[in-house]
Amino acid sequence: MYNFDLKLPTSKKTPGINPIYGIVIHHTAGGSFASNMRYLSSSPKQASVHFVIGENGEAGKIGDPKDILWHAGNGSRGKTPNVNYNMLGIEVVGFGNPNQKQYDKLTDLVKYLIKTFPSISKENIVRHSDVTQAKEFTSKKILRDGQRRVIKRDIGPKFFPEGFETWRENLFK
Repeated sequence: MYNFDLKLPTSKKTPGINPIYGIVIHHTAGGSFASNMRYLSSSPKQASVHFVIGENGEAGKIGDPKDILWHAGNGSRGKTPNVNYNMLGIEVVGFGNPNQKQYDKLTDLVKYLIKTFPSISKENIVRHSDVTQAKEFTSKKILRDGQRRVIKRDIGPKFFPEGFETWRENLFK
């Protein structure tokens, strides 16, 4: 059993059962752990995610992993036309590059999920940009937090200093 800091139910799910073949990793452009948990579990928007990792290394769970939650738009992967139906979503919260606490928590959570759901394959642990065409939002999509201007970026090289593929490979050792 994984020790989550916060668990929230959600009504923002599609009927059916997620067979859990993989994981999509996302990175928000801001907000706090608590505000992302609230928004992703209860906002009127059809956007959610199964797990949230805060800037202090907190881990939150929304709904049940077998719920079909909308975290990847209409993203597809290989022969899978819509990954929301068969992949878990993990949101890493924060304005800048994710920090070491988040890296450690993400690694720990993904290893736990691999053990819990053996149907997760290495090839299907991906970043949001791997299932959508958007690598980076354009300057027209700048978010504001006080005086800071933030462009949402894909979780990438600065978060995985050893490289994403090497990080993913090491999860299965």
